[in-house]
Amino acid sequence: MANPIHSFNELKRRIYLFALPAVLLATAVSVYVVNLKKSYGPDFYFYMAFILLFTFGWFLVYKRKYIILFEYTLMAVTVFYYLSMLTLEVIHNVGRQGEVYLSSIIIWMPIIIMLFFMVLRRKKALIAASILLIVSMVPGIWAYTDLNISFRQSLFQLYVATVLYIGVLYFSFNMFLAYAENIVLRQQYYLDTLTQIANRNQIDEWMENLISDAKTNDCFSILFFDIDYFKSVNDRFGHSVGDSVLKQAAEIIRSELNEGQLFGRWGGEEFSVLVKTSEANAIRLAERLRDTIETHSFGDIGTITASFGVTGFRIGDTIESIFKRCDERLYLSKKNGRNRVTGNMTEKM
Repeated sequence: MANPIHSFNELKRRIYLFALPAVLLATAVSVYVVNLKKSYGPDFYFYMAFILLFTFGWFLVYKRKYIILFEYTLMAVTVFYYLSMLTLEVIHNVGRQGEVYLSSIIIWMPIIIMLFFMVLRRKKALIAASILLIVSMVPGIWAYTDLNISFRQSLFQLYVATVLYIGVLYFSFNMFLAYAENIVLRQQYYLDTLTQIANRNQIDEWMENLISDAKTNDCFSILFFDIDYFKSVNDRFGHSVGDSVLKQAAEIIRSELNEGQLFGRWGGEEFSVLVKTSEANAIRLAERLRDTIETHSFGDIGTITASFGVTGFRIGDTIESIFKRCDERLYLSKKNGRNRVTGNMTEKM
């Protein structure tokens, strides 16, 4: 199973992991161009600082450490760079004649506004972007009469573009956030919150798809298992220890399964595994999983065991009939002493 996105922050983290290398590459190209021109002005040193910040920030995001600190640092540095370079450009072009326009610093404006919406979200981001617009207008207004027409036009286009970017990103971000929240809610609908594996809703949907695609007997099989004497674990050690046992059991079983083997929690201490293989192969898999649980140490409570019921799909099966048959075999495992696997082959022995 693919790792689900549990929150907007996790989705944002994944965006950073892909976006930061791209921005880092673009910044490195800018440094290379500046180096060719031998023009080591303030922008060169800012670019070098950005390279260090982007590189260090990517590792922080990857390690899930100090991400908020990195976000605010990045936001502060880019805002300072943008306003500083814009002010220097205005000062540099005071009294100049001929055709003069703003340099490439204008590309940072949409990046900064996007950062506002990524970090601050909605209303706070809108306020921050509006303040940035007002502050960026101060140098232009201050030197307005001393700037030539082409530079005035360039500044005016920058301010209009800023307003448009703010509006577009505000509404786009709201749509993006709604989409992200929908993804999270959908995944939570199919996710068991304790063990972080699939829940019964997801298992039922998997079963519907498998049955609708089934054409022959034994094209898939289902394993039911639950933890033996789990109630005594809760009674003796407490529900927090019981929860820990369930999480550990889910983790060790998940580590034994491959991508095509579907694993979920049916409810309580019961789990199920859906595999696209014959019942005989499923029984062998169940024996391996049973042994994995039996030999694992669960901390203070020591070792535990699990009982399994296994059945393969039969033509004409419904979700109810296949689960009923598998549950009956799980009951036989319990009845015959627990810590065993019962399938079509084993129940005849």
